[in-house]
Amino acid sequence: MPAWLVPGESDTWVITVHGHNASPTETLRGVGIYSGLGYPVLAVTYRNDEDAPAAPNGLHSLGENESDDLVAAVDYALANGAKDVILHGWSMGGAIVATAYRELDDTSAVKGLVFDSPVMDWNSTLDMQAADRDVIDPITWAAKRIIEFRADLDLDDLDQRNFTDEFDVPMLLFVDTDDQTVDHTATLDFADALDPDRTTVVKTASGHTASWNEDPAAYTEALESYLGTL
Repeated sequence: MPAWLVPGESDTWVITVHGHNASPTETLRGVGIYSGLGYPVLAVTYRNDEDAPAAPNGLHSLGENESDDLVAAVDYALANGAKDVILHGWSMGGAIVATAYRELDDTSAVKGLVFDSPVMDWNSTLDMQAADRDVIDPITWAAKRIIEFRADLDLDDLDQRNFTDEFDVPMLLFVDTDDQTVDHTATLDFADALDPDRTTVVKTASGHTASWNEDPAAYTEALESYLGTL
């Protein structure tokens, strides 16, 4: 998979993961902060991205299989000088980060997780998007079953709230309460189920993945403060 590598002095690498229908440019809002602090940054792509290999079935899988590509990126970082890593995902990239963390054989290599408008539950997000388009519930239900059948996945397995006991690493979550794309309440539920001493939630109200855009200085301060606790 193509990726951007921004060198740095630290032996902790940051791996950034963009969302659906985006590219690594989406992660530049974080890359600049990390790079300024001396962290090497690996801004990755995943299957079906532009210039990246296609998935075997040609389909997106909402993070289920894309997470394998992030696990490979972690392995790459550890094999090329990283002592440990921080994973930062935007939108579907957040779903990929959460699923990949659960799939890692050894999570001790992950120093922290950062989420920005993440998809923590596809069921409620798809329900929200369907309701916004006045799609009736039976059609939404049928559409979700078709998604599961075609992509060979179970949407319940992508509801990170079902697996909060598997997350034992400090986390920072940027949650936008005016998010019209992703169900932000699922992210708040997820955060509420975590250890409050190891979980930081920053709320904004400017739209999907717009926490940095609302106040770049506040975003930077929150991220730097979190990194200082690791």
